[in-house]
Amino acid sequence: MSKKRSDCYIEVWREKNFEGEYLRIYGPVQYRHLKLPGADWGDQIASLRVGPHAFVLAYRDRNFKSAMVAFGPNQTIADLGKLKFDDEIDSIKIINSIKILDHLYTDDEAAVTGERHIESKNPSRPTDGPKRRRKRSSARRRGR
Repeated sequence: MSKKRSDCYIEVWREKNFEGEYLRIYGPVQYRHLKLPGADWGDQIASLRVGPHAFVLAYRDRNFKSAMVAFGPNQTIADLGKLKFDDEIDSIKIINSIKILDHLYTDDEAAVTGERHIESKNPSRPTDGPKRRRKRSSARRRGR
């Protein structure tokens, strides 16, 4: 029995509407440039499809520079030209969405676990408290 490949991937085509040469890139992974073994895909992607467990950050230039566009799980783009990104992607980051979602909590889960995910300031605390402490500390340093 063969092992199932990850659902963290991006599929890319050289032509719009999912035509022409095709490539599936499994993640999580980062490519500083898209000169991959066997073919150079830099500035060659016209349409794409994101796997169900992936987020993709696509950059216009090598080394994750210049303009960036993000794609989410199961997102399909038949013509990157509509985003002004056809034949413009030179580097990508593929992030496993399952790893990200493992660390998120819903309000109900937070209520059950008692965990707080939002920090708030205590309105009853005086705002001038720390200033007084600093003044006393300064006086002590001067030997008073």
